[in-house]
Amino acid sequence: MTSDKDFKKLVRARMLQTGENYTTARAALRADSAAAAAFWDKTVATFLRDDRLPHLPAKRRARVVVLIELLDLFNPGVVYSEREVSQLLAQVHDDFASLRRELVDYGLLQRADGHYQVAAQFPTPGPAVAPEIPRGAAQRFTEVTRG
Repeated sequence: MTSDKDFKKLVRARMLQTGENYTTARAALRADSAAAAAFWDKTVATFLRDDRLPHLPAKRRARVVVLIELLDLFNPGVVYSEREVSQLLAQVHDDFASLRRELVDYGLLQRADGHYQVAAQFPTPGPAVAPEIPRGAAQRFTEVTRG
């Protein structure tokens, strides 16, 4: 029997949406979860090598995975100057300015008056960006930013 109440809510929501029975909906969600984890692991293995990012992923979904993983460079709650952010990102990729812009554009880093900090929670993507966000991104964001 499933004990995770949040997972049960997801199963029931899928049942309402698809008309599937509980067992079928649960199996489909578990398969989706496994596929999402496999995509995430493959993307990290492909693009992050020896703590370096040789090149930015061309596909946006893969880029979001990499950006979330890069948040591990930062301490949540700490306010960084632009220079500090650039220095941290330069450790992994030469084009640190593009990484910084992408982190801000996706709402993963918040910028105010030239200072940056990790977002307190995973940003809610707008309709244009939502298809670019891989499954499991919010959960991984929480894992990376909460330790």
